[in-house]
Amino acid sequence: QVVVQHRRGKRPYRYPCALVAAMAVARRVLFALFSSAVTPAGGRSIVIDGRKILVDGEVVHLKGVNWNPVPLGGREAIDADGTFHSDADFVGAVERDAALMRDAGINAVRTYTLVTDRVVLDTLYENNIFLLNTVYRGHEDLDHEVSRLDDIKDHPAVLMWVIGNEWNDQHCYARLTHDECRDRIKAGVQHVKLADPTRPVATVYGKLPSTETVEELEAVGVDVWGINYYNGTTFGELFQIWSTRSTSPMFVGEFGADAWNSAEGRMDLEAQADATKLLTDEIVTNSVADGGVCSGGMIFEFADEWWKDWTSSPTDHSTKGFRWVDEVASTYGPYPDYLYNEEWWGLVDIDRNPRPAYETYRNVSSPGRRLSNADPEARYV
Repeated sequence: QVVVQHRRGKRPYRYPCALVAAMAVARRVLFALFSSAVTPAGGRSIVIDGRKILVDGEVVHLKGVNWNPVPLGGREAIDADGTFHSDADFVGAVERDAALMRDAGINAVRTYTLVTDRVVLDTLYENNIFLLNTVYRGHEDLDHEVSRLDDIKDHPAVLMWVIGNEWNDQHCYARLTHDECRDRIKAGVQHVKLADPTRPVATVYGKLPSTETVEELEAVGVDVWGINYYNGTTFGELFQIWSTRSTSPMFVGEFGADAWNSAEGRMDLEAQADATKLLTDEIVTNSVADGGVCSGGMIFEFADEWWKDWTSSPTDHSTKGFRWVDEVASTYGPYPDYLYNEEWWGLVDIDRNPRPAYETYRNVSSPGRRLSNADPEARYV
């Protein structure tokens, strides 16, 4: 069992209806009940303390990576009815991948689907790697996905549950409007909170959510925000704006650069490594561990996936670059070409050979100054 506590003052929620208000009250009651429980031997106490996430009294700064180990020749697809098919081989990849992650100082992974195999969770835990486990992205059978939590909600590797992935841009992978998708995300949060009130629930948004979206999602139980952000080699005003928009914990859900330069038609390992350093240093500078607003970041991604260009064979390494959503007329996107070369994002290649960006990420410093209101004996995770 993992015990979650909240140490927040009153929040200026604006409840859109009586049902949402009732859910917020129920949420506080559940947290109060579980806060008084005794953490069993081997368990973890997870505390949301303002902008900070504390695990067993330690301030968490996520030096994380997104992980979706689809092997060479594998694919992913979503049927018209929302059924998801994936060849991601978490069991087959976890031992090798976790060792490489541990050696790079990576302490967290985020998945895009729910991982329930305890071999995977055990291996991550043995390597001191937290799991941000995505339960629901908006297109699946919600009741079915939530029922699967019963098998793993006692596992200490799971740091938090995640609902959605840049759902405002991806439309819940179901061609929904923003409001329709938001309602599915809200339902997902509520269902997961009822199934496991002992862990934080995060949602991952593409770029910055509006104040109204933040308040509405937090009112139904969102504890932590992930923000996917690609803006060359800087986050711009992301952290400053977030400081005025919410007092909840926030991590960067995706960031980084791919290793193919479409502007020059070549592999560009140096540019990927340069962006990795600049962006990660900016995350560290704004860490909650040093008085900032950011609980770390999840670089995209651990290993290349060769299935992502659907116009190409999954056994060929496509160099096609994409520009997504409303970015056609903008410079928002990854450095240096502002195109998404989807099959070249790995810190390691598909055979797990490390790129310079892996070495750069390994060498990035961690935040080091203790917060005055934290346990003086606490260490940063």
